[in-house]
Amino acid sequence: MMTREDILRELELLPVWQLRVPLPSQVVAELSQVEAEITLPEELKAEGLLVENILTGDILESESVNSEQETLLVELTSDLAVTLEPQAAVPQLFTYIASEDDDWLFVMPDVALPGDEALLLQNICKAIHIKTKPAEISKNPLDVLKNMRPKLLIAMGESTAQAMLQSTAALDDLRGTPKKFQDIALVATYDLAHLLRNSQDKAKAWDDFCVAMQVLQDMSLQNTEL
Repeated sequence: MMTREDILRELELLPVWQLRVPLPSQVVAELSQVEAEITLPEELKAEGLLVENILTGDILESESVNSEQETLLVELTSDLAVTLEPQAAVPQLFTYIASEDDDWLFVMPDVALPGDEALLLQNICKAIHIKTKPAEISKNPLDVLKNMRPKLLIAMGESTAQAMLQSTAALDDLRGTPKKFQDIALVATYDLAHLLRNSQDKAKAWDDFCVAMQVLQDMSLQNTEL
């Protein structure tokens, strides 16, 4: 006995049903077939291998990497080495003012001293009972030390103290106690411009100069005992 569906099919009245969206399993099968049919050119395969090895750091010798690609690899690694190389420190100019007896050497940033800063330095020198020589400018403090041979260095300003002590500490952490630079006693204090802007720090600066005078006095006592 023919079913209703068979009768409709014979009369060509049965509607044709078609899925508008294929089933997931069918999609996966079709994609797999397409991937199997796609073949990358050998040049693209080799370049892809080269890039992958560079990014992972696993650079291997391979017959698929030709001489041009090896040259590219050398250039890339050379550029990377140059990028990672630490930059050399830029020499900093300093102004050096020595006492007439060469015991003291003031080191400060290389800036022209305005009248008020020059007057403040003059008053400081009077208070510690010294007279100074004309200022000198140099990038290399070692050359200055060879010529002057001071007993005591006064590093004026945070940048000056940090440069001479090779430190990133704040000035308040560097001042207060004597330090050493090339086996020479060093006392850090505020620069002249800072003292003019912040008069409340003048008392701290005077404490620093008292430390410096004590250092020289101790040296003198040691030489006397010898």
